[in-house]
This record gives sequence, structure tokens and C-alpha cells, in this order.
Amino acid sequence: MSPEVGFNFLNRDDEASGFGAALVLVDEWGFYPQKAGNDARVKIARLMGRGPVGVEKIAAWVRFWKSKGYLCQVACEPGARVEGWNAPGREHEDYVDAELVDRHADWFLKVCDAAGDAADAILYTPFPGVPGRGVALATTKARECIKRTRKIAAHLYAPTARGLIEQLEPFLAVADELGAEVHANEVNFAAGLEVDVGAWARDALKPFLDYCSFRERVKSVEVFAWDWRNADSHLKTPLTFKGTAVETLLREWKAPGKPTENPQEANKEHPMPEFTVGPGVAAKMKEQGDKPLSSEQYVGDKMSFAFGDKGVYVYSKDANRTYFLPAR
Repeated sequence: MSPEVGFNFLNRDDEASGFGAALVLVDEWGFYPQKAGNDARVKIARLMGRGPVGVEKIAAWVRFWKSKGYLCQVACEPGARVEGWNAPGREHEDYVDAELVDRHADWFLKVCDAAGDAADAILYTPFPGVPGRGVALATTKARECIKRTRKIAAHLYAPTARGLIEQLEPFLAVADELGAEVHANEVNFAAGLEVDVGAWARDALKPFLDYCSFRERVKSVEVFAWDWRNADSHLKTPLTFKGTAVETLLREWKAPGKPTENPQEANKEHPMPEFTVGPGVAAKMKEQGDKPLSSEQYVGDKMSFAFGDKGVYVYSKDANRTYFLPAR
């Protein structure tokens, strides 16, 4: 099943519909944004609060939002200094270490306990792209959190498809091991960069979405943001994508290579197009008894990928090797 795609909606007066996925921001007062994303098939409420907000308060929010059909992200990016989780003496740092991860995990598990039957709506909270982020998926307590709810949120920031895929892979590896689903619920080219938005949509975001369509653990992708009016850092290129090529892509994107119910009959009237792949990908497809469903797509000068009927094929120039990732 392909991931649902859409946006982060940050403002009370955002008005948008027709997306498969939506994340809405819920502030300390728990307002209910009526105008954005209510028709999405995957809906996530980000329950904002600085530091370890009271367990019972967050659990009540979770129960309310689950009753409205939403998944819930509790807290946002522990380790970013603005979030209020940092250890004494490190308030002005962006960092992740095992102490912070386990302290957050203890709180997270208490929220799950207090939420009761609604706990299965909670996403294990991601840690931002700061030094040490890998430990957030590695400690015993972090893994206990993931096993508890079987849902992981991933924040991914990169100007290239390769960068987004490389950041996603550690989440997928843990999800495969522990039987969890992944929601890439904050994706963009990274705040502070100067980027051609149209080129990023075409050359980075679309190949990334195509890649996600062959990774069954990925259930949704939400780009940040529909309209970020009050950015908390200097932006050379705004992270507001309404009315841009990013919005067009998210409205029109369809996963590549989806088979019909009867492909033999369909091909009589609509023959399969010719696809071009390099020798390394072709050899790996032959080894798997597979056929291409897309031409090989190049991501920078060191990586490429192509879709087959049985999965996705990724070529690494540095390793001089093609890797096969099964679709199921």
C-alpha cells in the first residue's frame, strides 16, 4: 500500500482539503483546527508542550484526538533546545544522548499507561537532526516505546532524494525488526538553505515518495509546511509550500508501478512502456527473476534506484553494488 501524502498545517485559519495525509498542530490550550486536513485518510495531531508536560493532561489529549480519528505525536523533538527537555547545564545545546532518550522514554511510557486503550494511537516521538540522534532508536527503553505503540515518527531534512532516503533508512530498519509503521511526518529540504523549490519537488521529493511507495512500513509522508508564518530561524527559502510545485506534486502524485488486477489483459490495450536501467540493476533484476517498472533514476552522482515488479533496486557507486529491497 502506498503512503498517504500531505502537509503539516500550523495555523488555526489554514484552509486546505484533498490531501491523503495531514498533521495539525495542537497548542497548550488544545484548540481543534476545523479547517485543514479533516478529510485526510491519515491524520496526526501534534500535541505541543514544552518539556515533560503532565502525564494525565497529555493522556487526556490522546484520548480526545483518537476519538476524532487522529494519531498523536506527543512532544516534539526532544533534544532541540527550544523543547525544554535538556539536562541542567545544557539548556542552550541541541543534542541527543542516552540519558535524555531514556528520560523521555520513561515519560512516554507513563503517557501510554495513562492513555489506556488509546495508547495505540501514539507515535514514538522523533529526535531532530542533531548530534547523537541515532541513540534515540537504540536504547533498550527507546525500543520498549516502539514495541509499545508500533508507530514511529521520523523528521527528515535534506535537499536531495538521497539525503532523505539515507535519513529514513535507520527508522525503517528498526520498524522492520520490531514490526512498527513509520510516519515521515516532517519532511523538507532543511531550514536555512537556499533552494529552488520546483527543482526540489521534482528531483528530491518525488523520487523520495516513489521510494517510500515500495517500503510498506511507510504509512504517511507530511511535508513541513503548508504555511509557516512565524519561522523560528532565518530562512533563505521559505518553508511555506502552498501554491508551489510541492503542493501540485502532493495533490497529483501516484505511486509508480502499481499492478492491475489482471495485468495480462491490461497490457493487451496498454502495452508496458520500455524502461531503461543500467547493467548493475539489470543484473540484479535478472537474479530476482524481475522486470523493470521504471527507468533507473539517479540521485546525485553516487546513487540510483529503479522499481521492479517485486521491489526496489538501489545502486551505490561507492560500494559498486546493487541492493534489492522487496516490496513485501
